[in-house]
Amino acid sequence: MPSASAPDAAPRALPGRLREARANDTAVLAAARRVVARDGAASSVADIAHEAGVGVASIYRRYPTKEALFEALRVYGVRRAADLAASIAPGAGGTGSETGDAEPGGDAAAPSLVGRFLTRYLVEVDGPILQPRTAAGSELSPDLVTASADLEIALTTLVEADQAAKALPAGFTAADVMQLMTRLHPHLPIDADAAADLEARYLGLVLLGLRAHAESGQALPPGPRWESWVDLWRS
Repeated sequence: MPSASAPDAAPRALPGRLREARANDTAVLAAARRVVARDGAASSVADIAHEAGVGVASIYRRYPTKEALFEALRVYGVRRAADLAASIAPGAGGTGSETGDAEPGGDAAAPSLVGRFLTRYLVEVDGPILQPRTAAGSELSPDLVTASADLEIALTTLVEADQAAKALPAGFTAADVMQLMTRLHPHLPIDADAAADLEARYLGLVLLGLRAHAESGQALPPGPRWESWVDLWRS
């Protein structure tokens, strides 16, 4: 009798209604990120429902409170970043040659893995990953802790590969990636295309500087620990 845990076993397709519910949930969370990026923590459930094209009642059936929705939003944002970083890691199957993967302002033939991650994140992800934040001093949920740990592992893999290739200097950390991303991806009161151009410009300048520093053989001062970035949720 075949083992249910055989590695080549095909994953069972989700029932239609469950598949539809998950798709709707993803649409709500994606809409919530866009609304929160625009309006901040004062965003209303009604505005999120309008952005997602669903009724307010359907959101409250899934998330009984606004805080429950925001908690799911935090997990969704960190999980998307973790999955993106993992897809770029050496051996993940990607070639890095897809459109948009070239390092802005850098060597298009050999872009850094962190450069690919940041470039794709700025293009593909709506809204700052740190919004909305948890209440000061509150504990992170188990789901958020797990997603954060997965993101740290994936980014550390990218950083270490880039340091070996002299694309990043010693002393640069996974937390530096996230701190840099929050500063490169703020909400700007300008046209979205203009904001994207500015983000790409300054990302390219930063990556060029980091590569030059790495090639000089000089290490950076010790970088921040992962916990220092996670603590921003409680600030």
